Order: sequence, then C-alpha cells, then structure tokens
Amino acid sequence: MLSLVLFVIVPLVGFHVGMALVFAKAGKPAWAGLVPVYNFYIILELTGKPRWWMALLLVPLLNFFLYIGLMADLARTFGQDKLKHASGAVALPFIYFILLGTNKNLAYKGTIDTLPKRKKSGSREWLEAILFAVYA
Repeated sequence: MLSLVLFVIVPLVGFHVGMALVFAKAGKPAWAGLVPVYNFYIILELTGKPRWWMALLLVPLLNFFLYIGLMADLARTFGQDKLKHASGAVALPFIYFILLGTNKNLAYKGTIDTLPKRKKSGSREWLEAILFAVYA
C-alpha cells in the first residue's frame, strides 16, 4: 500500500497541483490543471500545438513521445530552455512544475512559435538521439 502511495498517488497529485500553479501563472484557470485530460488540452493551448493532437495523445507509444515534447515545450514557454529544465519537466514533472509555478521570477512568455529559436547543443542532440534509439 505504501508503494502505491509513493509511486502512483504522490506523483499524480503532484503533477496536477503543478499544472494548476503553472496554469494560474499563464493566465488560465487554475482548476483546469486539476482536471485529467482537460489539462493536456490547456497544455496544447499554452504551447501553441494544434487541438487535434489530443487524438494523438490516445495512441499508444506515440503518446509517450508527445508527452516528452509537450512537457519540454511547456517548460520552454516559461523561458526554461536548457537541457536540465527539459529533463526535469519530463522525468520529475510532479516536482518540476510545482517549483516552476511557485517561482516568482518566471513568467509565461508565449507559445513556442512566438519564442526566439535557440540552437540545441551537440550534447543535447546526442542525448535525444540515444534516448529515442533506446526507446524505439
């Protein structure tokens, strides 16, 4: 029972609380972060992705890659575009987004399309390629 709480319930609740904090900071209703599925619709809006991606999030295996991209992009919309930020947003979203939502120095900067393009480092390119190859 304790393992269920530690490995399922705590991360799930932490993720939704983090989304509520992030949504409030981005000008969206905080309650939307607490509603499963609808919170991913709001994430699509905040990152500037098309609405039809909601259907793609239902496709097994593809949803894993979309989740990784969406979490990294959501961090980027707050100006957090380094590898450590993307890693935190993907690996520990239940901690990362609570910290992002409570950080007074960060503000929502707009969708991915409106942000300036930033070239990825060589190490980040290699890491992404290796992770994709291992998972595939």
